[in-house]
Amino acid sequence: MSTALCPHCGVDAVLPDVPLYALNAELLREMHEAFFLSPSPPFSPQESHHA
Repeated sequence: MSTALCPHCGVDAVLPDVPLYALNAELLREMHEAFFLSPSPPFSPQESHHA
């Protein structure tokens, strides 16, 4: 199985374009802070499989 990678930085994260979330600069900034700048991720790897 292949994982999508960002063509700019190589991160293996993909955000779907779904009506549930408004993909805008504010959301992307908040996600960047939560996942890349915080000392610990917002959830454990085990929790991420159930989200």
